[in-house]
Amino acid sequence: MWPPKDWTDLKPSMVWLLVVSSLIVVSALDYATGVALSFSLFYLLPVMLAGRWLGYRIGVAVALLCASVWYGVELLSHTVIEPWISLWNGLVRLCFFLLFNHMQSLILEALVKEQQLARTDGLTGAINNRQFYALLEDELARHHRFDQTLSLGYLDVDDFKAVNELGGHNLGDRLLKEIVVTSQKTLRRVDTIARLGGDEFAVILPQTDKAAALKALTNLQSALNKRLKQFPGSASVSIGAVSCHKPELPVGALIKYADELMYRVKRSGKNGLLCEHIEPPNTVIEPRP
Repeated sequence: MWPPKDWTDLKPSMVWLLVVSSLIVVSALDYATGVALSFSLFYLLPVMLAGRWLGYRIGVAVALLCASVWYGVELLSHTVIEPWISLWNGLVRLCFFLLFNHMQSLILEALVKEQQLARTDGLTGAINNRQFYALLEDELARHHRFDQTLSLGYLDVDDFKAVNELGGHNLGDRLLKEIVVTSQKTLRRVDTIARLGGDEFAVILPQTDKAAALKALTNLQSALNKRLKQFPGSASVSIGAVSCHKPELPVGALIKYADELMYRVKRSGKNGLLCEHIEPPNTVIEPRP
């Protein structure tokens, strides 16, 4: 189907077809019109397509191809020009195409980094609050549609303030990074760790019921507490978790539920885990004073 709904999904074979066909059309028109009309700008199209969708190295190769085709068209058009001048022009065009491909790669790399920064927490590399809400909303809709169970864990670092006071904020930052690194190593690849702010994190566990969530979060808490022993103070992790089958709760309500369960743990002595399962209509508990 053309045009594609998402240009990032273009297959390499389709891109190559566009590259070759555009170069053939441009060179044919360039040859047909002779020196009367300039087609220099249009030779950039194949270079742009190749560099954008096939990678930098392929862009370099296509740049060389375009410069060679342009040089050949100039020779075939029987333009009266000194050979060394024609060769010089060809080299200048090649440098121009290579420069364009290089600048395009720098722009694309900057855009990718910008998009990544918009989705991730700058300190820990976990997804940020905004991306977490969007992802959780999609997961809730998917699990509701396919009649599946989803679990959400809410994590808080106990006595995190003491770590900052004893070791400084740099050490506190190291602890937060360690939370994410350890979580990513311990959890499944389909699970997602997010930093919601400060020393609070959330974990999305797709297709996970209460029993499986308890097992996964117990392993996670054990791994985290083991790593936190290397930091001064008595830092530990309190976790509240909720699982729901075919979830009907809005995102904010589900997070509020898990958050309240986490605070129950902290009020009962910290360094614990509390998980509850809710069924439709997924009634939300009211926070306790």
